[in-house]
Amino acid sequence: MRENRYANTGNIVIGDDFIGRNKTLRLIEDKLLGKNFGNLAIIGVEQIGKTSLIHQALVSKAEELFCSESKVLPVYLDLSTINVSKPETFFLELIMEMRRSLIAVKENFNLYLEQAKREVFDIRDTNLFDDSREHFLESQYIFQELLTILAVQKIRPIIILDEFDFAVKLFKGDERIAIFQKIRELSSTKHKLAVVTISRKSLEEIEKRIVGISTLAGTFTSSYLTGFDSNDMNRFKETVMLSIPEVNFKEIVFFTGNHPFLLGQMCFELANCEGVFDFRKIRMCVKKASIIEKFNSLINTLRDLGLFESLLKIIVGPVYNLSFPAIMQLERYGIIIEKHKDEFNQKFQEGSDYSAFSPYFEQYLQLLAKEVSLWEEWNGLENRIRDIVKDYFSYELGGDIENLKSLLVESKNGNKLRMESRVNQWIKLREEELEKFPERASRNLLDQASTNDLKKIIISNWSYFSGIFLLEKSRFISSIEFLISVRNPLAHSREELISTKVANKANLICMELLENINSST
Repeated sequence: MRENRYANTGNIVIGDDFIGRNKTLRLIEDKLLGKNFGNLAIIGVEQIGKTSLIHQALVSKAEELFCSESKVLPVYLDLSTINVSKPETFFLELIMEMRRSLIAVKENFNLYLEQAKREVFDIRDTNLFDDSREHFLESQYIFQELLTILAVQKIRPIIILDEFDFAVKLFKGDERIAIFQKIRELSSTKHKLAVVTISRKSLEEIEKRIVGISTLAGTFTSSYLTGFDSNDMNRFKETVMLSIPEVNFKEIVFFTGNHPFLLGQMCFELANCEGVFDFRKIRMCVKKASIIEKFNSLINTLRDLGLFESLLKIIVGPVYNLSFPAIMQLERYGIIIEKHKDEFNQKFQEGSDYSAFSPYFEQYLQLLAKEVSLWEEWNGLENRIRDIVKDYFSYELGGDIENLKSLLVESKNGNKLRMESRVNQWIKLREEELEKFPERASRNLLDQASTNDLKKIIISNWSYFSGIFLLEKSRFISSIEFLISVRNPLAHSREELISTKVANKANLICMELLENINSST
């Protein structure tokens, strides 16, 4: 039985199994390990590799760093392990982690602790580790005194606070803010230490949720961790070619994009398979790797960040109430990638300026967009138009696909074109959706038609539809084409976001068309 090198996916990855991240590793070295140092915030979506990065750069090298000229001491604390009902134990937990770190580098922690306790209590027999609440509260003073003692010994701690998003649960509330204020003090320049936070949200967002304003973020350098870059992807590809040489790597990337965890999960399942890797087997591995479940988890994170609707507008449209800060945030997180920067991924939308990190994720977003109302007036109109065309197909064309294919549509140069090629594309898209997303995909063929397709069907059979829309044909065409231009996603256009004036005009057209439809049906 061959060993599956991807079995540790989802765990902390260090050493030879750790791939790439050279740019961020250099930033960590420059920001934290030199004579001049500062605070660093590592930000990224879940399972993108933030904790592994910090363990690779600092925690796993604790003895080496401590023996260096700088005498750096990494102290790692996961905030999610602290009891929410006892936030005052934060500093006690930090002391315990500092104890572990000092013992690991063969320093006499007890000597430092006794000295710190004497400074705080002026007694030798205080038991810091009992269950007394006053000792929990006093632990912050002992911790601060420990920092002073370590500074005298020229030991420079790096306090690493993982799962820093959890600070909102721990420290929000009038009685808890004081503890958070102490964390602010830790990150100030008067202490000879550096603080590293690891979180999904930005420090500014976390602090605002706790105290309403943000001053902490200004003392940190923020670094967003995204998926693998092209060099990292090539290195990962080398591991795949050694472990699973019979697999086409591009087929893996179609589903996972450059997301390290998804790549590892997919390759773990593929490495457990035997025989020919045909489409059926790869689809089976996608299901076993729970790729859709991971997409849903990512989407929940984006909802919490307030970015999911903006993502849909960028990829699917419409560019309505979309802000540039949201676009920038999605780029920082690596959820969307500009075409000229996306050196490795395949493209789902040809000619687009933005794509999602994974073509499969982009297809999933296309499907989800049908269930989400991003622009109430437009969604209402589009659904009514689609239903009207469905009725026409069912009752006037007898539900016969061949009749739909034979419809004549007038092109811009006056030639008559059949719908056959588009209908064949809809059939193909429907089959793909049913194969990839069986729980969500629609079986109605016209759900695959774009608004432009619906427009073509309507204007080529205007004698039937004119009595529904109650407009001149030319007026209907200009109105619907204007709406389509506004409806286009940002992924298809680098033009400015639509103005309030344009949005108001679009809303008026939607309301007029809906009113006409309602009065005629």
